[in-house]
Amino acid sequence: MSNEINENGQKKAYAYDPDSNEYLSIVWADPNPKKEGEYLLPANATYTKLDDSKDGHVNIYKDGKKQQVIDKRGTKYYNAQGDEFTIIELGTDIPKDALLEKPVIEPTEEERAEEARSKRDSLLAGISWRYERYERETRLTMTPTDNIETLDTYAQALADLPEQEGFPTTINWPSLTA
Repeated sequence: MSNEINENGQKKAYAYDPDSNEYLSIVWADPNPKKEGEYLLPANATYTKLDDSKDGHVNIYKDGKKQQVIDKRGTKYYNAQGDEFTIIELGTDIPKDALLEKPVIEPTEEERAEEARSKRDSLLAGISWRYERYERETRLTMTPTDNIETLDTYAQALADLPEQEGFPTTINWPSLTA
């Protein structure tokens, strides 16, 4: 018995995906009950024998012939701006200018300035309660917990950050001393 015909009299064929044309598996064609010696080839199958595919490639059956195409499906890559892409189709290779690791993109001077101002604003908001406590203690003729000059000096130093030489790349952050 030929290795192309099994013990049930079925002929070996090769199934392929109707969309990607990728070979999927071996299937068996039943004998044609109306014509002896002929077989009923299943849909999306061929008798064209497979070759071993090269590493990183898969066999496909397209336009009536077998081919080997590159298979990078699932591979992630990045462009210079850090945008991520994933290959989803057979035959698609990684672009020549693609990066395989996400690039570290330094913030622009404008982005650094925005980040510094945001941190400054947060620090200013974080001491507003101390000004309110000072005002309350003063109204109640209590000894203030905070030194108002120290708070004012700190708040003014924060407000003046954008005027510092080297801002926003080099920032000398003030500290609030008790």
